[in-house]
Amino acid sequence: MIYARPSSIVGMANAMSTMLFIVILYVYSSFAHAQAGTVSLPSAEGQPISIALNALPDDAITGNLADYLSVFVGIKNQCCEQLTPIAGHYYHDETRAYFKPYFEFVKGQSYVVKTKEITPAQKLKTHLNEFMLTAATPKAVKVMKIQPNSALIPENTLRFYLYFTQPMKPNVAFNYIKLVNAEGVEDNAAFMKFKQELWSADRKRLTLLMDPGRIKRGVETNLELGPALEAGKAYKIIVKAGWPTANGNQTLAGFSHSYQINNALRTLPDVNKWKITPPKIGSLQPLRIQFDRLFDYQLLQSEISLFSSDGNEISGKISNDEEHQIWQFTPKKQWRNKHIVLSVNAKLEDVAGNNFKDVMDHPVGDKMHKIDSVERHIALD
Repeated sequence: MIYARPSSIVGMANAMSTMLFIVILYVYSSFAHAQAGTVSLPSAEGQPISIALNALPDDAITGNLADYLSVFVGIKNQCCEQLTPIAGHYYHDETRAYFKPYFEFVKGQSYVVKTKEITPAQKLKTHLNEFMLTAATPKAVKVMKIQPNSALIPENTLRFYLYFTQPMKPNVAFNYIKLVNAEGVEDNAAFMKFKQELWSADRKRLTLLMDPGRIKRGVETNLELGPALEAGKAYKIIVKAGWPTANGNQTLAGFSHSYQINNALRTLPDVNKWKITPPKIGSLQPLRIQFDRLFDYQLLQSEISLFSSDGNEISGKISNDEEHQIWQFTPKKQWRNKHIVLSVNAKLEDVAGNNFKDVMDHPVGDKMHKIDSVERHIALD
């Protein structure tokens, strides 16, 4: 008979205890890891909900995954009895089961993910996880710009354009827009107030038309009320805060723009008074025009064209620096012709409504010029 030494017995016992501890620790840590990271919740649109397969019974993927993973609208402390789960698509890969709703999760709405997960004792335990996709902070709604944006405008300026960052609610414009003088006194009769306001199709641009009766000399409204804008004086267009957007979800921040008023413009435009800086042949340099007066900003986008010497229109991009009365045209392709033609639609108006055919505030009996366009020939460097 062989007897083990007491020290050997103690050593074997210690070794067995250590191995048992390691096994227990391994099992526990594996289970803890599975439980800690079993469910993955979405943080952005388009992401699915998923659960680790090792948290589910072995037959889960061959059965009905909806029995172990379901999603409800609402909050955790009111879930999930008598509620119908959200319909969606279930699928799985080697390690995880996934759920993706047929319709995207709505930002700002609370959802509850209900899972039934296997315990170390091979029993099912229900877990509830609540989540919400954070709604993006809406951009502030504001007036991007006003045209004319020059600080100095003629007293017979006919139109103003307001550009908004979002489509705005129509038919309430003059609840928020007003013209005031230097003392802050409002002129309620300055603008034409049409039944249908003058909006662009996307409701991001509003045209404000001054009452022509306040502009034309000798007209009853002008005689009774005087001009809305007077040379030598200062005015401000104010857009009050609170104007709702078209969808009603946001309101406009306040805006104002100040003008100093110059003498009225009552002469026909003349292209020969424009200072033209020609580009170099073979370059993509812009052709630059400095006007002698302010022109209608919107019409400048469409009523000036350039043609090659053989009559083909030149494609390119238009840009305006209204404050400095500058128009630029950058060609899509390099300049090829030594001689080009600047063609201006006779309907192009300055800010006072004068075009190449007629002065807006013309004396009675004056005849309109019967022209469709005016041209100026340009030699490139």
